[in-house]
Amino acid sequence: MKANKKLEREKIYKVKRIEITDLLKVTVLGHIVVAVVVAAVVVVVVVVVVVVVVVVTAVVVVIVVKVVVVIVVIIVVVAKVVVVAVSVVVIVAVAVVVVVVAKVGYVYIFLIVLLTS
Repeated sequence: MKANKKLEREKIYKVKRIEITDLLKVTVLGHIVVAVVVAAVVVVVVVVVVVVVVVVTAVVVVIVVKVVVVIVVIIVVVAKVVVVAVSVVVIVAVAVVVVVVAKVGYVYIFLIVLLTS
C-alpha cells in the first residue's frame, strides 16, 4: 500500500513537472512570438513613418519648386514690362528731340529766309 502511494506520488510529481516544463516552454514560445510581433509592428511603423516623411518632403519640394517658378515668371513678366516701358520712353524722347530739333530748324530756316529777303 505504501509502495503504491509512493508510486502514485511519483507519478503526480512527474506529471506536475511535465506540466510546469510544458508551461515554461509555452511561456518562452509566447515571449518569442510577442517579441517577433512587436518587432514586426515596429518595423511597419518605421517604414510607414519613413514613407510619410518622404512623401511630405516630396510634396514640400514640389510646392517650393512651383513657388520658385511662379516668382521667376513674375520676374520675367516685370522685366518685359520694364523693357517695353523703357522702349516707349526712349521712343517718346527721340520723338520729342526730333520735334524740338525740327522746330528749332524751322525757326532758323525762317530767320534765314527773313534775313536774306
